[in-house]
Amino acid sequence: MPPSRLPRLLLLLAARPAFGWTKSVQGALVQLSGRAPPPPPSPPPLPPAEPPDSVLSQLRAGLSAQVQRSLEEQGSAITIMVVGETGVGKTSLLSNLFHRRLDWPSGARTPRVIEQTVAFTLGGGREAAAVPFTAHLIDSPGWGDLMSLTRSFRLVTRHIDRLFHRELRAEMRLHRARASGGGGRHVDVVLYTFNAHRCKGVDIAFLKRLARRVTLVPILTKADTMTVNELATFRKEVSDALAAAGVRVAHPPFAVICADKDQGPGVTRGRTYLWGTARSEDEAHSELPKLRRFLLTDGLLALKQASVENYERYRRRVLLRARVCQALACLAAVAAADARARAWVGRLAAEWMHAACSRLPAVPSVRITWHRRPVATPAPQPAAKGWFLGAASPPAKKK
Repeated sequence: MPPSRLPRLLLLLAARPAFGWTKSVQGALVQLSGRAPPPPPSPPPLPPAEPPDSVLSQLRAGLSAQVQRSLEEQGSAITIMVVGETGVGKTSLLSNLFHRRLDWPSGARTPRVIEQTVAFTLGGGREAAAVPFTAHLIDSPGWGDLMSLTRSFRLVTRHIDRLFHRELRAEMRLHRARASGGGGRHVDVVLYTFNAHRCKGVDIAFLKRLARRVTLVPILTKADTMTVNELATFRKEVSDALAAAGVRVAHPPFAVICADKDQGPGVTRGRTYLWGTARSEDEAHSELPKLRRFLLTDGLLALKQASVENYERYRRRVLLRARVCQALACLAAVAAADARARAWVGRLAAEWMHAACSRLPAVPSVRITWHRRPVATPAPQPAAKGWFLGAASPPAKKK
């Protein structure tokens, strides 16, 4: 700073004794330089106040108690349908899933779509009560039982649509019954069974039709007939085929082993061979316990939500079609009413014209007599003879 400005700076500092030393120096420097100092940095925003741990724990405990009480009172339910080729073990799969001997003939072909309800309780501990659970099982004929593949596909898809339609009709009633288990009776999940070593184009075509309506879970049956490497190769083949066809599934394929008969009291189900027993409940041999855990515990809520979305999609499509038909019927009624209105206006105009003409002076009647004059018919002409028309005789031959 030049020495000529030093006395001025001291005078400014002496003229502001009320401020602190720092503020006086800053003010003097501002007056000397003519520029304002940069604003001080704003303090960082304070994080939102979090509720104490006691409030969160109470909220979590309250919600858990309400959900548990609702489950104990209403229970839960799921609707499972098995679809696939004939002879792959669809009926045995349902029987092994719930450890129940179903009323269906085991080992025989399924002649039609069969439904059965299995009710049991999911046991609780000492503090928690048991939760009632209901499983609606649907078995379908294999697509190799009928001569027509289209008929086999239509048999399954129509049954799924029929359940959706039943749910829609129940929803549109004035007094409707509330479905137990937090959902309707439409299909929640379809277990599509693949035969071992074979992923056919018919399977992919069938899955494309089913993917528009329900949630799919692929099942690789008879896993005990494949080695570890063959099973891994077949699983990858099925996954790649589904991805290439654009078919979305809820879970990667499960490889399961199912047995029709028990091995004895205290022994799990399985298939006995010369080299040993392939146990269906052993996760080292079969993924049946994983499938059961996914359907009943881990993936139950996700399957129910996907089922509701599928039903809503069907509901929108049906109601939109009904509204379009209603609009077309209204247009037809308006057109018919317009035609009737035009006819009525025409009749009214004719009556007015008749009334107006009746007021005119009467026209004298004139009698007109018609005479028929006979028409002379020409005499028939003889037919022309000769080589050409009009020649009286054929031309003479030259000698």
